[in-house]
Formats: sequence, C-alpha cells, structure tokens
Amino acid sequence: MPTPLIVPIDVEALVVNAAYQGAQPLRRWPFNYTALAQFNSPEPEAGQGQSTTKPPAVGVHLRWTLPAALRRGVQKPPADGGSQTAVGDVSYPAVPNRWLIVRLSTAPGGTQRQATAWVLESDCPNPDSPTQYLVDNSILTAWTSSGDAVRVAGARSVINTAQGGPPVAPLGRAFPAAGWAERAATATFLTAVAPGNAVFAAYQPQHENVFAFTDTLDGVGPDHLTYLVTGWYSSPADDPLTTGAAAAMAAAGWILAGPGDPGEVTASLYQGLALGVPWNQGTAQPPTPLSGLAGQVAAAIGMTEVEALTALIAAQPGPPVADPAVLQAFQYGLLPAFEQVNGPELLANAVHQAGFGSAPGGTRWTIVPASGTDSDTAQLTPGEVSWLAELNATQDQLDAAVLRLAGLQWSLYAIWWKWQKGQMESVIVPPDGFDADAYALVVQTTLPQAIAAARGVVT
Repeated sequence: MPTPLIVPIDVEALVVNAAYQGAQPLRRWPFNYTALAQFNSPEPEAGQGQSTTKPPAVGVHLRWTLPAALRRGVQKPPADGGSQTAVGDVSYPAVPNRWLIVRLSTAPGGTQRQATAWVLESDCPNPDSPTQYLVDNSILTAWTSSGDAVRVAGARSVINTAQGGPPVAPLGRAFPAAGWAERAATATFLTAVAPGNAVFAAYQPQHENVFAFTDTLDGVGPDHLTYLVTGWYSSPADDPLTTGAAAAMAAAGWILAGPGDPGEVTASLYQGLALGVPWNQGTAQPPTPLSGLAGQVAAAIGMTEVEALTALIAAQPGPPVADPAVLQAFQYGLLPAFEQVNGPELLANAVHQAGFGSAPGGTRWTIVPASGTDSDTAQLTPGEVSWLAELNATQDQLDAAVLRLAGLQWSLYAIWWKWQKGQMESVIVPPDGFDADAYALVVQTTLPQAIAAARGVVT
C-alpha cells in the first residue's frame, strides 16, 4: 500500500442560480483549436469579439489550482554534440489526472449530512465537454489501445471529425464514484500547459472538466455545502514521489508538516476543501464578498500599475482631468521628452517595455577561444564537452538549491508571522483551526532543519 504525501491545493466555488444567470453577462474566452483549420490562432483575442456570454449552468462551479511545483517548466539541456549556446525544449511534469469530488449536503427536510461523490477523469474524451484539447497520434494510439470503450470511441470520433484538419478532442468526463473503476491507467498526457496554451491550468473557461467540475445540484434544497477535492495519478510512473520522494520533495519545495521520514513517502495526493458554500435556487442572487460594495468601488485593469491608474483616472465622470497619454508620460518620467517630435513613440516604447519583467535564469558556462570574444565558440574535444556538461549540471543544482534556500527562508518568516498573529488573537478568541503546537513545530524544528540542509548544499 503506497504511503502518500498529502499536498494542499486551493479550491474555489462559484455559485450560480437563476438570479445569477439573469444578472450581468459573464464573459469567458475559451480556447478554440478548430480555428487552426482556417489558419487562425486558437487563442481568443482580447476584447469582446471572441468571448462568449452564454450563462454558466445552474449549480456550483468548482475549480482548483495545481501546486506551483507542477506548473513549473524546466528547460532541457541541448543534445550531446549540439552547440554550447543551443537550448533544449521546456518540459513540464505530469499532473494528477484523477479527481474525487465529494459533496456534503443535508437531505431536504432532514438533519443528517449525506455524501455524493464523483470521479473526474481529466484526460478522458467527452463529446459534451466544452474544453478542447489538441491531441496527437500518440494520444489517439493510447486511447485506441487502452481497451476502454469510452476512449476508443473518443479516438474514433476525433479521427472522423478532423478530416485532414487539426485533431481536436473535447476533454474531461465525470463518473459517479459508486462503482467506478480505473480503465485506462497508462493513457496519460496531461501537464499544466496545453499545446499552444500556457494558461491552460490557470483559466477556468479553458479547462472545464479537467481542473474544474460543475455540480448541478439536482434535488438539493437550500443548504450550506462542503466540497472535498482529492487528486491522484492514475499511473504511478507519472507520480513525482513514487521513487526518490525525498529529492523530489526538496525540488518541489514540499516539507512534512510534522514528524516523519520523507524516504517513506511513495505517492502523492492533492487535496483541498470548499467549506460553507451557500446554495439557494430561489430568486436571490448568491452573495459575494463584493455584494455590499456595489456602486462604491471603482476598478481598472492594466498590464502595469501605471496603465491601471491612468485608465481609472481617465474613466472618472465629468470633464477630463488630463490627457491619458500625458498622465502616462508623467508616471514614466517622460514628460519633457513627450513634447518632442518622437515623444509619442518614446512613450509607446516605455509602455510596451513596462509590460515585461525578468527573473534570474541561472548561470550557463561556455568555453570560448582565448583570443576571441564572448560570442565566439571554441572547437571542443570530447573530454572538454563532457567536463563542460558536468560543470553546467552542477551549476544547475546550485541554482536550484539557492532558489530553494530563499523559498524556505521566506516560508519561515511567513509561518512565524502567522504563528505570532494567531497567538496574539488567541488571547481573546482563538482563530478557527489555529494549532499553536503545529506552528511551533514547523517554525522551531521542521523549517530550520530544511534550511540547514539547503545551506549545506549551497555552501
């Protein structure tokens, strides 16, 4: 029996009843791979042109966020014998493809809580799913040879529909948990990104039935609901903790919250809760944290704070305060240059550049001729190629250890702050779920040990 590590995930719930459906339209931008047949981009353009205002189904819409370690890509080194300056493809780890969703509710007219459960197969074709996924021959072959009638039919449908165009599969299917059994454990392919879609795991309209689930609440009366979401890998080969769990946990930045030996971990589970979700199919629109702020808050969205603030000021009622371009030039320190002949171009370039950021990408070593420049490449012997590859591999390990050390140091401060805040509030009323002993163990023992180990690698 595998010994799993439970990794916490965030679970969010959107409540949609008839009143919500009749309120302001909810704009959503789904990915459309079928547009490739007309040589158009499958990614929807900004604005209203390619959005949909079809109301979401009545019920509770759940979505969950994958852990950061599963959303992080790693660039592979160049192939042996390749140029020193060449870079490899970016690969992403496999993600959980099976999700147990349990709803706790009260039977109409009763007092006992009852459980209803489903298993969501995120990588199963489903003609009724709105989520499109661009499949390739390896996926179609895996479905066809899986022996699962649902996947065999799905592969056949994709092939018949494509007709020489892009092979697109509607993805994600939920089954009642009662009587469910695994049927295609090894037909796996999901990662946090989809073909050409970097926000696949981040944006719910593009991953419905994959990392999201809709409970239509048939026969459920007014209630406060609780949802438990638990994910796992159908194939142990995809689970990062099946072998070498201690190293995999260190690379992911995961630590045990209590006593235990990471070496005993042989699997991972991903679990989150949505508590106290209010449900009422009546006429009242479900309350939100913003319900009491209607008409009192103005908001603007931009690529940067400057863009957002400029849009907010420009949208104020009454006579315009200033030209938006002048406001932007002032905030970027370009007001004197803005009056020049090429001032608008200078401002446009500053706005464009401000929309991008950078982060340290690590260090890469190369060998250049002693008499050449940094852009020149030397002809290396096989021994030098091997030595250089080993040096860069060691450098990658050091870069990862430095990032891990910084992350652990920040975690120590953050958890210490929560610990102290909880202790102060406990003088009056202890916060729900606050366990001072658990915080003390992490702050005084678990994290310091992990930081000491990380420092040992760095030094």
